[in-house]
Amino acid sequence: MKKIPSFVLVVIIIVGIIYLCYLFWEKFSGPRFLTKPELYDLLCRDEDGYFAGFNENDLRVRGVGSVAEYKEKIWSSCSEFTDREKDMLRQCMREARMRVRMRMRSGGGGGLDPAKSLQIPIIFGCITGAGYEEGLPHTRLPAIIIGRRELDVVSPDFLVRLILHELTHLYQKIYPADVREYLKQRGFEVVRKRRAEDNLRANPDVDGFVYKNTLTDVTYEFVYKKNPESIGDVVESGKEHPFEEMAYRMENL
Repeated sequence: MKKIPSFVLVVIIIVGIIYLCYLFWEKFSGPRFLTKPELYDLLCRDEDGYFAGFNENDLRVRGVGSVAEYKEKIWSSCSEFTDREKDMLRQCMREARMRVRMRMRSGGGGGLDPAKSLQIPIIFGCITGAGYEEGLPHTRLPAIIIGRRELDVVSPDFLVRLILHELTHLYQKIYPADVREYLKQRGFEVVRKRRAEDNLRANPDVDGFVYKNTLTDVTYEFVYKKNPESIGDVVESGKEHPFEEMAYRMENL
């Protein structure tokens, strides 16, 4: 029997160590996926006060008469990712982080600090159907909530951009001082706090204020149409909130 050369053994050992290190890195730096009970608990705790800010039309378009009724309804929408979906999200998350690193090397962040973005833990929650927020992707700190329909029909590049978009919303919630500076530099000022009587569409990815861009003289707000039947039934002003505008800019850098 031929002996394996010493240098080959060394190479095999090094490759094995590298692979084990990669598995360790994947386990502890990769995304975490919420179970159905974990996701439901996160949503119902409402620590960000999202449900508490619903107005009458917010409840109407969700087909409920109260927040308590909505919480009961959304259990059936909470789900868990399949192994295939988890692999897809891992791959797209790695690509999203690579794009953030490229911004860091080029010295551009478009309004956010790329180094801080890379430090944000990624947690995914899965929803199915349209019973909760009509299946739309969004964030509920600390998680990115993605509908199964997004994974079924979108391209990998679209999913990468979606992750970058939602990562920006997490950044906005974690680093509010950075975001205030971003808004100031781009001419935004607070007009007023959002009020129930304003009839504005609720959005978990915006803060509690209405903004105006002093450079363009445009007020950012989406007001419900009369007798709305869905979340999308709003008077299209083209500008919902500067947080959304920032997120769309980040996903396309």
